[in-house]
Amino acid sequence: MFKEMRTPELGHPIHDYALGKLISASNLSGGYTNKNVYINTTAGEYVLRISHAARTKEEVVFEADVLKKLKQTPAGDFVVDIIETPDGSPFVIRNGHINTLFRFVKGEDFYNTWDRHNPDTHFIESLGKKCAILHRSLSNIDAPKATRESLPTRLRKYYLDLESLGLDMKPYHSLINLTEGSSLVHTDLRIRNFVVNTSEISTIIDFDDITYGNQLYDIAWIIKECFSLQQIGSQPTPVINIEATKLFLKWYQSNFEGKVNTEDIVRIMAIACLGTLHFLFFSASNSMTRERIEQLTSINLAQLDLFSKGDAIASAIVPV
Repeated sequence: MFKEMRTPELGHPIHDYALGKLISASNLSGGYTNKNVYINTTAGEYVLRISHAARTKEEVVFEADVLKKLKQTPAGDFVVDIIETPDGSPFVIRNGHINTLFRFVKGEDFYNTWDRHNPDTHFIESLGKKCAILHRSLSNIDAPKATRESLPTRLRKYYLDLESLGLDMKPYHSLINLTEGSSLVHTDLRIRNFVVNTSEISTIIDFDDITYGNQLYDIAWIIKECFSLQQIGSQPTPVINIEATKLFLKWYQSNFEGKVNTEDIVRIMAIACLGTLHFLFFSASNSMTRERIEQLTSINLAQLDLFSKGDAIASAIVPV
């Protein structure tokens, strides 16, 4: 998880955020689009996020405002703490990149031990409960000060980019309408973005892509990312861990206090594949091997087709 920094140029965050004296610093592995640096100082432990060049000030202000408002809700106990500069700014700009500081939370190496075939049921319970509380809390906060491109708008841009590569996207275009909504949606709830201790989610991180849409997108993304059994043979055959998915939906539904539409969830899982494919074709070249990109591309193209016609899956995952 940690890679020691040989020449950390960390004088500016220490100064900008008044963090005391630097004790140590390390590069954090795992991020695909941003660079993350662990900083240990006399004032505490932090993570400095150096955003990719396309990140805008308005997007960071939107994220920071959501996180500050979430701290006043039931989700406040388990969402990441964003740190402001002494003059109240949620970011600083250095070398053309937006830098944002968060409080560091210790956790297990859960990503590398997660077993999709035999998942930890205690974690699934925590996942269902925490996601439901997060969604209820997001639905009850005031609108952020800044504006943000909505989830369906973002996905339609992905659709056009993928179509420009010659991929046949027409069968899936109408499914994007399912992501329309006025609720705040995290959009990237995956194993890497949960800090886990003894099978319990202690912190949810990585809110930098939060926006407006249908919260079922988060549910679809979790099932796709956490419970897909990605079998690779001569042709990829993606399947879902049905029992794990049903258990997750049971805990989510009982804590959200409302029924979930599994047919919409499965079709939105197809749309979630657009986001993954867009990343693989347009952003992954510097963070993954060519072999891994090709493998994940095959899986997601197969999932795209499977989930768009997923009536059988939708019936199978209805929680009891």
